[in-house]
Amino acid sequence: MDFIFQSGEFYGSESSIFWNLFEPIVTLFGILAAALISIYVFWKGEHLKLQADLDRLNGIERFTANYIQDLSKPLSKQIDTLAETIKKLSDTEDHDHAPQNLVNLHTKGLAWINKGDLFRIYIELKGGKKDEKLDLFREFNGHCDYIDAFEKI
Repeated sequence: MDFIFQSGEFYGSESSIFWNLFEPIVTLFGILAAALISIYVFWKGEHLKLQADLDRLNGIERFTANYIQDLSKPLSKQIDTLAETIKKLSDTEDHDHAPQNLVNLHTKGLAWINKGDLFRIYIELKGGKKDEKLDLFREFNGHCDYIDAFEKI
């Protein structure tokens, strides 16, 4: 059995200039197409991550607003109870002066929310003057910290 090694061109030497230019053009087109497709896939992935993060932040914003709104009900009951206690204390008759109905504020639902997420929601993503939003955000955080401290006592 004989092995024959051939080197050089496998096609005829009379190839046209068209075929000589066609091969690099097709290779270049393939490289560009692959690069564009990979850039698009990367961009689409980043866009989906950003959209998922915005959806998560919108959910946190709705949760926070609803939770704070729900705190108004026990606070109203607490105000009514304290007003009745003040009436009893100012009355000359002997009463049991202990408040009848003290309400616990359950603010643990706000404690799990990351302050960085709240900052992004209310400062970075909302319109308006940044200084005013920062003041309101600091005030909100201060009130939430006070409520948490008050609840633990």
